[in-house]
Amino acid sequence: MTSRKSHKRSVCTLLYFFAFLLMPSCTTQSRIIKKRVVLAPQKNKIAIDPPQITVWIHGTRLLRRPLYYRYFNGKPGIKHATQLPKQYNLTKIAQVLCSESRDMHAHEHFYSFGWSGKLNSTEREEAAFVLLKELHGLIERFTIVHNKQPHLRIIAHSHGGNLALNLAKVAKKCPEYSVLVNQLILLACPVQNQTCSYISDPIFRHIYALYSTLDIVQIIAPEMSYIVSTKSKKICKKLKIPPLSERRFQPHPKLAQVKIKINGHALWHADFVGTTFLKSLDAIIDEIDHWKKESPPLLCSTKQHLLAIYNYPYKIK
Repeated sequence: MTSRKSHKRSVCTLLYFFAFLLMPSCTTQSRIIKKRVVLAPQKNKIAIDPPQITVWIHGTRLLRRPLYYRYFNGKPGIKHATQLPKQYNLTKIAQVLCSESRDMHAHEHFYSFGWSGKLNSTEREEAAFVLLKELHGLIERFTIVHNKQPHLRIIAHSHGGNLALNLAKVAKKCPEYSVLVNQLILLACPVQNQTCSYISDPIFRHIYALYSTLDIVQIIAPEMSYIVSTKSKKICKKLKIPPLSERRFQPHPKLAQVKIKINGHALWHADFVGTTFLKSLDAIIDEIDHWKKESPPLLCSTKQHLLAIYNYPYKIK
């Protein structure tokens, strides 16, 4: 009898725990604005002018990865897509995004930024400094060769998004490395107090934050609070209570944040780096841009926006 009661208690505790995790994503249906889109087959590629440089930033990696230590030399850095071995996931991501891009020169200007992937905010800030320097050098070299400034797009998954947002902080410390990120695309980025205000920084022109309410990993990413002691005047690091991230940023005119479903299904955290989603990414950004043109203030409101993508010839039920 006692074992049954303890079993029921453990089950209830588990259910309450998951309910607690899902609470930040709860929103009344009346506050959700939906748009359903069937993606037509891709048209012929064209040369985009000005040319677009795309940089992919991966998220947290808790396990040691040979790619980082072998090909990024164990330190943060940018590598061209052709420099990475074919068997690694970063190469597959580059291949999928470039194959679906409307720009015929997409693969020529596609790069990956590798960093340690440690679950550490200081590590992300230090990596952002390296990213800023390398982006500056990349744009400088491109301008000399092509005699024009490129369009810079950064696509960042998970905590790679917080690394990218830290560009706003490190750029103020190093004004000699000036860059302009035309498009910052955040995929399942944990929204944290340390970096959420950086979306308003002029270093970013357009920001897209895509998320899914099925994605538990996005909100369980822990966050540390930094408190300045009045007596010793030292910065104390303390775990935020509750130690959860948010799904959504505060509304801002340059920000479009949209909940995504693909073929009627919500996405898990890993689905944002899966082939099905990445094949639709360019079309998703195009649809959001059309949405913004139709009603500019709409995506800046506090309401949630759901974009349901259906791959042609998928039938909407």
